[in-house]
Amino acid sequence: MKKRLISYFIAVAMVLSVLLSSVGCDLSAFEQLLVIPEDDMTPSKTTDDGYETTYEEAEETDVETEESKDEEKTTKKRPSVSATETRAPIETEFETEIEIETFYPDYTDYPVPPEIETDNGWYPEDTVEPEYPLDPVPPHDGEYYDDQYFLIAAVKERTNIFYVHSMENEYNVLADSAIGRDNFIHQQYGILIARKYLDNVNEMSHMIDNSYLTGDNSVQAFVSHTAQGFSQYYTQGKLFNLNDLNISLDEDYWNSSIMNDLSINGKLYAGLGDMLVTDTNVIAFNKDMANQYAIEGIYDLVYNGAWTLEELNRVINEVGYTDLNGDGMTDNDDMYGIVFNAQQSINSFMFSSDASPIIINYNMGSRELNMDDKFFDTFYFLKDMMNSAAARSTETIDATAMFTRSNSLFALVSTSEIGKLVNSDFNFGILPYPKADLAQVDYMSDYRGGYICVLSSIHDFDLVAASLDALNYYSTGMEDSLWMQALRSEDDIQMMNIVRGGLTCNFARAITASPFTYISDFYSKAITSGINIMAEYKSQELAWKNALHSYNI
Repeated sequence: MKKRLISYFIAVAMVLSVLLSSVGCDLSAFEQLLVIPEDDMTPSKTTDDGYETTYEEAEETDVETEESKDEEKTTKKRPSVSATETRAPIETEFETEIEIETFYPDYTDYPVPPEIETDNGWYPEDTVEPEYPLDPVPPHDGEYYDDQYFLIAAVKERTNIFYVHSMENEYNVLADSAIGRDNFIHQQYGILIARKYLDNVNEMSHMIDNSYLTGDNSVQAFVSHTAQGFSQYYTQGKLFNLNDLNISLDEDYWNSSIMNDLSINGKLYAGLGDMLVTDTNVIAFNKDMANQYAIEGIYDLVYNGAWTLEELNRVINEVGYTDLNGDGMTDNDDMYGIVFNAQQSINSFMFSSDASPIIINYNMGSRELNMDDKFFDTFYFLKDMMNSAAARSTETIDATAMFTRSNSLFALVSTSEIGKLVNSDFNFGILPYPKADLAQVDYMSDYRGGYICVLSSIHDFDLVAASLDALNYYSTGMEDSLWMQALRSEDDIQMMNIVRGGLTCNFARAITASPFTYISDFYSKAITSGINIMAEYKSQELAWKNALHSYNI
């Protein structure tokens, strides 16, 4: 077939030569076209995505032979960035071999964006055209990676990775934006973004161990699970120091404040950037109920910097407690000023009150226990508020469900649960957690999501750096569209901006290594179990201080 096409082309060219010669045309330039290099004798086509593909066809047969497979070759050229500028692909030292079936579980029963076909859990398919300006990430200008994969894994239930979120009504806006972003990264850098969702932390650990022991490069990064942390991996040499990659960690699309708090002995094993949706707690409130109780000016308190624990407690007690079902018992069917899960919420209250159990002494370059008078004063205030008749709190309560049934004015909910409020039959709003007092300058939010970690088994450092910078750079603003669709007023969007702007790092929870897990939780257990918090602290103080010596910044 190929030989016939070439012969036909030459015959047509010779006929045109005779015709042009008969009318006196200069044939010198035309005759050069008849000298066809052997490598250029293959026809070409341009695909829908702008890539030029050259190929050799096998002989006409219904069965493709092994010989024809060997002869087939395909090359791709990067689409031009502009009419006057093109960039040649750069050579990379390593190639990524993708073995999807190596050690990954099958992808089953997890929602995916509409019209996206998955192959064992890998994303994305080219279904959404990118809508970004042709402006590459500055540190990686001109880099191109010839369709190499950047593969990142996460546990399914982590709602803040990429575009998977529990908000069904807002799901598509994130999905479309993320797919467009990934397609644009492919167009700009030749990097194919793929991700793998695992069922649980045990599968995540197996994947990380496998990569470390075998040097396998099929997965380069993962998003840590909050119940898993990353301490067990970096102490075993399984994580790469992000400071050793050419990543623009000081840019706005990375959260440098939280990452400074995560630094361990001058090294950074976990990052946080715009590619991850905000995962923290907020206070939801029933606006209709607030009107019913003549409660006004809550947003103004926040704007004026006066939204404090005292104000929250005052409003809670204005609603108080009502035995709605008349059974003489306090239960989930009654009316409360506030409902919340005690163990989850106490941490957020302590952090919003700037009463973290661990602080950083930047002058000494060390981490220190912070259980001073303010810490214990905040704890006892919260204990009294949570044990009041106007509050309903247990370790197992579903605060969001009670709130949607109009059983409370306030509910402490995760940002990932806001989607459950969207279809409620009353007007709701959100607020940041309050300050401890008027002396506190900023509102603070306890970040509860995962972090971006890079495996030490990576081969191509430049590919990983470009991928992470591009994913976070081109995710800037994506989350804004989510909250604009989920929230019902400009005030609530501004409240979310305040929440996102005040994210703080719970180092003890991020590490999840002994004894830090207990440091992060012991004060919530002191409320729910009734232990003496001061006595418990004194019994653990020396061991905790000694443990912190290994975690200087």
